[in-house]
Parts: sequence; structure tokens; C-alpha cells
Amino acid sequence: MGPWYHNQKASIQGIIDSVEKIRKIHADYFIPSHGSEIFRRDIGSRLDRYLENIASRERRILEALSSPKTLDEIASLSLISGFRLSRSQVWFYFERTMVEKHLNRLLEQKKISKVGEKFQREAR
Repeated sequence: MGPWYHNQKASIQGIIDSVEKIRKIHADYFIPSHGSEIFRRDIGSRLDRYLENIASRERRILEALSSPKTLDEIASLSLISGFRLSRSQVWFYFERTMVEKHLNRLLEQKKISKVGEKFQREAR
């Protein structure tokens, strides 16, 4: 399900940079901070899957922007968590925060634009 970056100080690029730093570490064992598994040597494929989760989320957000939508409308689609969420649930806040980070990243990359409160894909 990860990565998670719903914390206000977390950054998608920071996660990507951290994964690339981990990729350069040569070790016999890798012990993640969450979970009980210990990984031996090459964890490259796991790191690839982790980064693919970020890319996949951005693709889903871009697909959702086939028509202009507000942040709350996109968050209500549960494209990150896949959970059915109501706006009163704390998970909706996490979903919304992570969607917002993706939208800001996509704005910086000029893949989307914002008109008023609505985000839309840029014409290619």
C-alpha cells in the first residue's frame, strides 16, 4: 500500500530521493522500519515496486482528470487508498493530503493546470 506521505512535511520527491539513496547501499541485509521481514542483498525489485506505486497513483489522478475536478472530488475517488471513504473519516484527510501533494507535483511538471478550484489535464 505504501508509500505514505500524508504528513504535511512529507514530500513525494523526498521519498523518491530516499529510495534512490537506499538503492546505492550495498548490504547483506535490509531491515525495514515497518513489518517483520528481513531482506537479503538485492532489494532493487522491491524498491522499483515502491516507486511504481507513486507513478501509478499519478497516472490514476491524471485519468480522473478527464474532466476538471476539485481536490475534494479527486480525494473522494479514493485513488490512493482504494478505501471507500466518507469525508468525516480520518482516512479521507490522509487521502486528500496525498492527492494534494500529487496535484502540486503535477502542476510543477506542467502536466495539469488549475482554473479556480478545479484541476484539469493539460492538452498534449
